[in-house]
Amino acid sequence: MSFLFGKRKTPEEQLRDSKRVIVRAIRETEREKKQLEQDCNRFVNEMRMLARLGQIDAVKVLAMQLVRTRNYIKKFNAIHTNLTTLSMKMQTQKSTAIMAGAMKKVALTLREMNSSMNLPQLQRVMMEFEKQTEIMDMKEEMISDAIDSTIGEPDDLEDSEAVVEKVLEELGIDLNAQLSNLPTAKDTIGSTVTNSVRPRAAATDATSITGPAPNSGSNVPINENDLEARLAHLKKM
Repeated sequence: MSFLFGKRKTPEEQLRDSKRVIVRAIRETEREKKQLEQDCNRFVNEMRMLARLGQIDAVKVLAMQLVRTRNYIKKFNAIHTNLTTLSMKMQTQKSTAIMAGAMKKVALTLREMNSSMNLPQLQRVMMEFEKQTEIMDMKEEMISDAIDSTIGEPDDLEDSEAVVEKVLEELGIDLNAQLSNLPTAKDTIGSTVTNSVRPRAAATDATSITGPAPNSGSNVPINENDLEARLAHLKKM
């Protein structure tokens, strides 16, 4: 029966046609309203002219037509407002339909993605990835060990030390003996302290025993008991 009544329109096409009809009706309403406003101005001018001529009855008739025309203008304003509101509602419905269609497409896409995602398979893939990563790390470690063993840095160091010792032996130089003959820090400090203390002790002993120097200007006689006490004190120290 579609060939008799034509192809059935989609909701989007029906909405587009309805909006086109509403826009056309709004334009016609505006045109009619402008025509009525012009008639109102014409009635006012005629009423003024007839009033100057004294035709009161004609003025009353034009006044009634003017009132009716103004009422029609009010009705057209209401119609224009309603049509504009209806057009806005249809535009809102169109936007809602577009949003619903987009959400529907997104929902279908998400459903397809969820259906295509196999969690056990994904888990197996992750386990395989971890396994291969560990194998790669082990291979890298083995390669590093092989390179280190091939280069042989510790053996080279030992060989170089042996060569140095051989050269020193040929020159008649014993490195270990020279190192053992070097004075240590402890010996150096001890000898320095001893050398600094001995002159002071000798000077003290000499002063205690012989008394003051000849040029000191002192004529005090030497006391033997005092000397013995000083010697005993030095021994205790």
